[in-house]
Amino acid sequence: MYDDLIQVRAGAAKILATTLERKVKPLYNYVLIPFHDPTFISTDVGPAIVTTSPEKFQKHLDNLFVQGGGDCPEMSLNAIILALEISLPGSFIYVFTDANAKDFDQTQKFWPSISLEEENVNQVLKFVEESVQANRVNLISTDTGHAANKTYLIPVDNALEELTIALSGEHSALELYHPEGNLYTEEKGLGKLLNLKGAKIISVKNPKPGLWRLVTSSNGSHTLRVTGFSSMSFTSGFGLRPIRSQDEALPRPVAGFRNFVLIKVDGLQPPGTPERVQLLDLQGHLIGEVPFKPRSTDKFAFDWLNFEPPRGLFYVRVVGVDDEYNVFYRASPTALSAVLPESPTVTAPATVEVLPGSRVALWCTVQTGAPAKLQWTMDRRTLGPVLTRIGTANITHIIHQSLARTRAHTRALPVMSEGQPLL
Repeated sequence: MYDDLIQVRAGAAKILATTLERKVKPLYNYVLIPFHDPTFISTDVGPAIVTTSPEKFQKHLDNLFVQGGGDCPEMSLNAIILALEISLPGSFIYVFTDANAKDFDQTQKFWPSISLEEENVNQVLKFVEESVQANRVNLISTDTGHAANKTYLIPVDNALEELTIALSGEHSALELYHPEGNLYTEEKGLGKLLNLKGAKIISVKNPKPGLWRLVTSSNGSHTLRVTGFSSMSFTSGFGLRPIRSQDEALPRPVAGFRNFVLIKVDGLQPPGTPERVQLLDLQGHLIGEVPFKPRSTDKFAFDWLNFEPPRGLFYVRVVGVDDEYNVFYRASPTALSAVLPESPTVTAPATVEVLPGSRVALWCTVQTGAPAKLQWTMDRRTLGPVLTRIGTANITHIIHQSLARTRAHTRALPVMSEGQPLL
């Protein structure tokens, strides 16, 4: 593993240097998570190092060392889980190890990975160096759990500067055909970024707009990612109230509620037009579609009302035509899933002292990210009407005349009103 570690250190330094030299810097947050064989080290994962300084990241990487264990199984999957929890959305995550996963019970949480021989490390680092760039867009993402031969049609628009196709799976193979129908080869400009037994990655610089055809095969489960570099992209934001801008939107929908969704296309030149918004499952199957109905004030913004999040993971994809009427695809960078709303928080005085016979105003502030039913109770008796609120709500209950020698336990009770649409 020591030789591999030397390669990774040198490769990481080169990746950092290359990305920092670019005009648009795609990397600005760095996470390093060491993991070990738990037989030899008490702390098998971490501590996680998070920094915005590439110099500090490289310094921590240089301080890594190999300790015992040979090729004993290591806690790599728990390290990946930690990386997913603390990394920013859309991050690049790469794992380097010479051992199997000891925590293999976590395998169902992940898509298939690429296993490498030692001599392939430099080849992979070279691919990472070229792929970590800004303006990367997702066109097609599919995960297939069995052996299959498939054909995909890939629309290329005039804003796509490079097309990259990655196929990962047992004995995987692929062929790419030009819009004119002929097989696209290295002699014609096809770039082979990675050529391993379990992974193939190819690219096309400045691809001709039109409909490209991809033929894939694999002897087992496999994943396909079709991406590119482009100035045209889109953002999606979710909320339980109407969304004016992406700044006030959530990155994922809230489960159990009808959501508002704001879809905003950027970089599309008129007369190019977004035409529809699709939902796709992890296998690439269409599970929902609505027409792109633009706002009256912005023809590249669309409000999807009463959006019901699908169960499980899904992709959002915008389909339309560019200014030369070539079809374009733009999909969310990663798969999304609905999240459960957080429980409401209530702030109120612990006690209120009053004079007998006086008027009392009890108050509390409720903070809730989802619609909640609010009601005052006293000694298990309800007081006043049920109020439905979202966001920050101040509620008050008036006792017109307090009684002498009486102590009452009064509270505001927030209850999440699941499944209620907010219209």
